[in-house]
Amino acid sequence: MKILFLILSVWTGGDGEDSYVFTQPTFTQQSSCILYVRENFISLNTHVNKMYGGEGDLPNLFYCIREDKMTLLDKGQQI
Repeated sequence: MKILFLILSVWTGGDGEDSYVFTQPTFTQQSSCILYVRENFISLNTHVNKMYGGEGDLPNLFYCIREDKMTLLDKGQQI
């Protein structure tokens, strides 16, 4: 079974409940995902802020989550 990692962002300009999932790109290793977020933080952050109508420089939180664990977010479970 191939494990994929996706980028999950939590928009910090709201109540902490607003999240955005990047479905592209996907990664087969968490370390590759983390490196991508580090190298592309500004563009990822700007995109999330635009999606929620926030300020361009408002820093958001980014996580690299296994795709098969994403469904747990809907159920309020810690992943």
